[in-house]
Amino acid sequence: MSSNQTVEDWLANLHPDLPEITKELRAVVNKNMPDAHEFIYRDAIGYSVSDSRFNQLCYIAPQKKEYVNFGFLGAGLPDPKTHTRRTPSPAGRGDR
Repeated sequence: MSSNQTVEDWLANLHPDLPEITKELRAVVNKNMPDAHEFIYRDAIGYSVSDSRFNQLCYIAPQKKEYVNFGFLGAGLPDPKTHTRRTPSPAGRGDR
């Protein structure tokens, strides 16, 4: 993505079946994290608590096989009621 391309421009280049679900997921994220910073990184929409992509909390990653991944990063997020489930990632890269 060029530095001038918007998320909307990036979405316009996706497979025709992907923008609708991607936009719905964006709406969920924006409703729940209205102050999050949105950016494109590695062909995914990332959300961070700061201007840095290194503080990324979650991402929306449309795939070429006509589905969309919605994932969370930041294993240090509090989850006192254990609503999330962790699974080991491939190649020992931590939890996902």
